[in-house]
Amino acid sequence: MSNSQKPKLGFWSATSLVIGTVVGSGIFMLPASMAAYGGIGIMGWTMSGLGALFLAMCFSRLSRKFPKIGGPYAYSRRAFGDLIGFQVASSYWVRGIVSLAAISIACSSYLSSLMPEFLGDPLARSYAAMVMIIALTGVNLLGVKPVGVFQIVTSAVKIIPLVFMAFVGIFYINLDHFTPFNVSNLGNMEALMAAAAVTFFSFMGMESATIPSDDVENPGKTIPRATIFGTSGVIILYLASATAVLGVVPLDMLAQSKAPFSLAAEKIVGAEWGGAAGLFITICAIVSCLGALNGYLLLQGKMPLAAAQDGLFPKIFARENNKGAPWVGLITCALGSCGLVYMTASPVVAEQFNQVCLIAAFLGLFVYAYSSVAEIVVMVADRDNVAKGDFVRPTVIGIFAFSYCIWAMAGTGAQIGFMGVLFIFMTLPIYVWMCWKSLKPKAA
Repeated sequence: MSNSQKPKLGFWSATSLVIGTVVGSGIFMLPASMAAYGGIGIMGWTMSGLGALFLAMCFSRLSRKFPKIGGPYAYSRRAFGDLIGFQVASSYWVRGIVSLAAISIACSSYLSSLMPEFLGDPLARSYAAMVMIIALTGVNLLGVKPVGVFQIVTSAVKIIPLVFMAFVGIFYINLDHFTPFNVSNLGNMEALMAAAAVTFFSFMGMESATIPSDDVENPGKTIPRATIFGTSGVIILYLASATAVLGVVPLDMLAQSKAPFSLAAEKIVGAEWGGAAGLFITICAIVSCLGALNGYLLLQGKMPLAAAQDGLFPKIFARENNKGAPWVGLITCALGSCGLVYMTASPVVAEQFNQVCLIAAFLGLFVYAYSSVAEIVVMVADRDNVAKGDFVRPTVIGIFAFSYCIWAMAGTGAQIGFMGVLFIFMTLPIYVWMCWKSLKPKAA
């Protein structure tokens, strides 16, 4: 299908893609994870929000200057060349696989609170998570238009619990729940870094509108607006609602909860209506996770497609079905996510979720670090044609965004950092193989 014949995403669909991908499992599960840190966890979330805002500004500027399919991959390749472009594409792709696993785990956790007799077992929850991944892969194989419609519907539903908690829950906060300020065994700076690293997972996806740029109407104008508008709204709702949940539910109860927002809603409404309120919030959280799964799957097909078109990924990833969907990338991603869900099955949902979140956060921050300084590098290379005053804004934004990425990567811990760096270097033989293939003389 030619690009001109494809259905396009408008401003609201693109904004819904940003909101729908960002607002997923992170906000609905992370309050339970933050219970391990106490009040300092809110500071970590604030730092993550500031970092996400600076990164959104970077992506907004980059999408206006380079409206090319692939988003972070395309920007990094433009600035740093093929090797970095390949590492960013492969890291982003694997990060997406890990993120899909985390989101599906959270979704099955909320689902288990509705059906404890069927999903009380860790393996049963894992199987439910796999079914969701496979079902939404099927939706994405139908093309971008059904994906856009699905995102608008789920984005509208998923913000209901956040708005409720932000504007109602805030009046039920017990300040005693924020003391002691740091309940972890870490020092304040270590705890802040760790909390920021974990909570950053809830902001990943702010670049989502930049990746399928060939499917967006007037991408140079639509994508920057959708990125800033969507990310800013999410940051405000996140901080207000997360603060409310931590302030309403005692830390010991919150740490053991499989559905933190539902538990907070039950405590706010009271015994008479608490069950109904908790059920409603649970359903909204499930819809939210499904929307995030749907959005991530769209990105997971487009990223390897862009790299394959540039000769950095195997050409098989450039194949599309008759609906214009990159089916090879979608199916391989779904299989990888299902395998990860199965391998990380744990009786304690928060443990399983945290483990997967930190891996995804490290790889995501690695990708974002290159994107944050890509515009500066391109401008320096073309400095003869750039006015000196034009360097100031992108440099300030880029330095803040890059500094946050490095700081948060350090917060993921030595073990996660080692695994992330090991993976990045393990991809080098694939890059060498792709380079060798491109240099081979073609048969006559």
